[in-house]
Amino acid sequence: MEILTPVSLTPGRYKLPNRAGHRCVHLAGELQHARKAGQRNLAFMIVVAEANPQLVSNRAFLHAAIREQTCKVVFVVFYCMRSSEFDEPMDGFVYGVAVSLGFATLENILFVTKGGLGVALMRALTAVPAHAIFGAVMGYFTALALFTPHRRRAYLFMAWLIPVVLHGLYDFPLIAFAGFRGGGAGLIAVIMLYSVPVAVLIGGWRWVVVLSGKVRAAQDRRTTAATVS
Repeated sequence: MEILTPVSLTPGRYKLPNRAGHRCVHLAGELQHARKAGQRNLAFMIVVAEANPQLVSNRAFLHAAIREQTCKVVFVVFYCMRSSEFDEPMDGFVYGVAVSLGFATLENILFVTKGGLGVALMRALTAVPAHAIFGAVMGYFTALALFTPHRRRAYLFMAWLIPVVLHGLYDFPLIAFAGFRGGGAGLIAVIMLYSVPVAVLIGGWRWVVVLSGKVRAAQDRRTTAATVS
């Protein structure tokens, strides 16, 4: 059963999981004559609020973000950090992105096998860049942990936590509206919520650019100082 199901405004033709459906019976009856787009969008958003967002959060954060990012950070910390080749902060970005894209490749094979070319194109523009961003952030904080021993635990925790939060925010609206097949009803709500993954992609990419620039500048300064001395 889908976690969220768009609600028809015709009585007797809607169904929601758990007790939220019972609370929405009266609401659907009152809105049966609401035909304007704004009223229908409002009705859809109210129904979504009445549904159980905790289940969506569990799927977005517990079942997806925490599991996936934990697997990645374990590999980065217990394998990449121990490599003798990890000898400068920029390596953190390289290893973090490499691990994330390796995971994305496996995930793509599983999804594309079932969904076909359309899914492949969509994931190439969304999920793959998202995994790269999460990996870059993870790699940045992993590098800070490696080269700042007195704050290692704090940075390692951030290397796990921040990608989990970004991943969960990215997945939440996608999972919430995975079963949405409506027309005009709820269109504005869908657009608004789908803007969250777009914001994560754009904001995350900008942040990674800033972080990598900062690390590269610091490395250049250390290299110059070592050369002069």
